[in-house]
Amino acid sequence: MKHLVRICLLTAAVVAAIVLCPQQSVRADSPESPSDVVNAAFGALFQLDIENYAGYMHPEALSRLKAMLWPAVVAKPTGDTANTASALVQLLALEVVDDAPVDISPPEFFVKLMSALMRISPDLRESMKLSKHEVLGEVAENDSLVHCVLRVSVTEGEKTGTKVELITVKRSEDGWKLMLSTDLEAAAARLGRVNKK
Repeated sequence: MKHLVRICLLTAAVVAAIVLCPQQSVRADSPESPSDVVNAAFGALFQLDIENYAGYMHPEALSRLKAMLWPAVVAKPTGDTANTASALVQLLALEVVDDAPVDISPPEFFVKLMSALMRISPDLRESMKLSKHEVLGEVAENDSLVHCVLRVSVTEGEKTGTKVELITVKRSEDGWKLMLSTDLEAAAARLGRVNKK
């Protein structure tokens, strides 16, 4: 069951953070409806295809995530947080020039962040592989914002855990793209404040 908790936490955070790279074009086989996008995005995520998953993120979501976390990455470490910034630079495998991390695009940042999470948590990776998902329906808030209901199930041995989540998708120039979840935004905001204390 701890796998279900981990997958649910990551799913909530990542789902809300899903944003498409602005420079990436929509493929001919790209999903058309919000439900199709959510289904394809989580299919990629649960196959650990982070770069493909990032392609379903909305550009606004990717930019917001980077804006919240980048200050912690580039902060000059002091006092209690002396090792936090350098640890984040190492975790994200960022290039460093003149003792400062080289700036990267929001989509690149997202891929590095998600890849780092998968690298440091073998249990999370395993939970993702064991996950199944199903879009149960969608509710349009307006012409450009839709909320999809997603059921995620994780079966481990004879135990199955299920969680239902609300995934927000927003229309972009390239079609429907996933937005950041409130859980992910809150976690990113907390981490972004670490070096500001």
